[in-house]
Amino acid sequence: MKTSTTLQSKINKKTVQTWLLGAASAAFWLLLWEIASQAVGQEILIPSPIVVFKRLGALVITADFWLTALHSLWNVLQGFFWGAVAGVLAAVLISVSSVLAALLRPVIAAAKATPVASFIILALVWISRTAVPAFIAGLIVFPVVCGNVAEGIRQIDRELLEKAKLHRVSRWRTFLYVALPGVFPHLLSALSTSLGLAWKAGIAAEVLSVPKDTIGTELYNSKIYIETPDLFAWTLVVVVLSLLIETGFVRLTRNISLQIPLRAGKSTVSLPTGTAESLPPVTKHYGEKKVLERFALPLHPGKVTALLGASGGGKTTLLRIYAGLLKDDSGLTGKTPCTYLFQENRLLPGRSARENILFLRPDADADRLLQLVELSDSADQPVESLSGGMKRRVAIAAALACPAPLVLLDEPFQGLDQATRDRIAPLVFAELEATGAAILLVTHDPAEADRYAHTEVQIKE
Repeated sequence: MKTSTTLQSKINKKTVQTWLLGAASAAFWLLLWEIASQAVGQEILIPSPIVVFKRLGALVITADFWLTALHSLWNVLQGFFWGAVAGVLAAVLISVSSVLAALLRPVIAAAKATPVASFIILALVWISRTAVPAFIAGLIVFPVVCGNVAEGIRQIDRELLEKAKLHRVSRWRTFLYVALPGVFPHLLSALSTSLGLAWKAGIAAEVLSVPKDTIGTELYNSKIYIETPDLFAWTLVVVVLSLLIETGFVRLTRNISLQIPLRAGKSTVSLPTGTAESLPPVTKHYGEKKVLERFALPLHPGKVTALLGASGGGKTTLLRIYAGLLKDDSGLTGKTPCTYLFQENRLLPGRSARENILFLRPDADADRLLQLVELSDSADQPVESLSGGMKRRVAIAAALACPAPLVLLDEPFQGLDQATRDRIAPLVFAELEATGAAILLVTHDPAEADRYAHTEVQIKE
């Protein structure tokens, strides 16, 4: 309790210091403004702060002021929305097609490099002056959102996408739980960055296009009629609204993580059936290096075949060919539905152990599988908070949730201490053998192969 009180006291003290520093900074610049006004001695050039604030006060109490401000906000927000939508769509097109990327690249480069004033003048030729502010605001937002979202798409975890596809997770679920959470932070960053830019560009467009009842038009009229206090007052309005918009957006979105609930439910994908009794010989060369040369494995439903060999001998290559993730040199790809426990854990970040299982199989008995791998007490913990060995056990439980005629286990118990391995491994193999699946175990450990495999095959370099 005492620690909590001390922490709260420190936070309050820091907040007060921040406010005092801000007030001192504002007072300094107001004083400098007043000194400049007194030195010039001409209100038409630099009016004093008191005169400007009086004029601002007179404006604020009128209905026309609020209608003008809202009209400008509406113009900018329209452009902001459509610019963001166009940016997201362009980012998706760039990511899915190199041809479209080549076509769109000059457009994006032009939007980044061309001065805003040039676009405003061109827009006045193309469209009505009332639409120019929204158009310009959207044009400013478009390249920022496009660039950030495209980068987010590039950084989506390809290993998770591969795992989801292999285990027959629907595209919609993959989008919701893998792609969207990966891209969303990049989108928020782009929107936060471009919002202030859109506001400033939109006001600049209003100044040049002079649409009715907007802040930009008021700035223009103040300049034309040399009403300097009005010019300063409306400029302050622009600055204050810019700060409020940007600060409000940041506060509104800073705690958004887009964690869409992931719960148990009915699976939309039927479980694969059949047996995997034999697979054709596999050949795979990388240049001059012969990794696999007509290599064949005996498989037996309900039995474990162990594949041993040194690192780099082609064990993982063989599994990826059997899984259909890689073609062999004769064009063979795996056609037998399979479950693949990769060497990497490939877990959904920010999700619990239970959610990682339900992502692959919504109707899985996640609690039973977590109990089997001794993780019942950690079912609801985010996987980031788990140790390396615990994460591996989550990956094992997730693989057990996806039965298939062929099960590929690539170093399934790596990262587990010997005692945990001795307790968990027999239960895992018993679970898999009960499904009637043909099980292919890749391991470096001859003792593990001797203990659990019915057949052992040595792969040579």
